Parts: sequence; C-alpha cells; structure tokens
Amino acid sequence: MIYPYFMCTGWHARRTNCERKSMFVPDIEAAVEDYYRHVQIPEAP
Repeated sequence: MIYPYFMCTGWHARRTNCERKSMFVPDIEAAVEDYYRHVQIPEAP
C-alpha cells in the first residue's frame, strides 16, 4: 500500500536533527501554494 506522506530522509536515517517525522502530501502542496501567493519577482533593472 502507498501512503501519501513525505518523510524527511535525514530524520529517517538519523543523519540530521530534523524533528518532523512525516507530512501529508496535500498539506505540503497547500503550504507551497500559499507561499508562492506571497512571492513577488522584482522587475528587471
């Protein structure tokens, strides 16, 4: 069975101090979409 979660491989392999075990993929996608709503690309000089 496939679960729609993203897991920090650094945490899983105990190579980093990442504290987040896993995140639901739709939640990540929504966070990225929300972030890009606030990003403004500066005009070229």
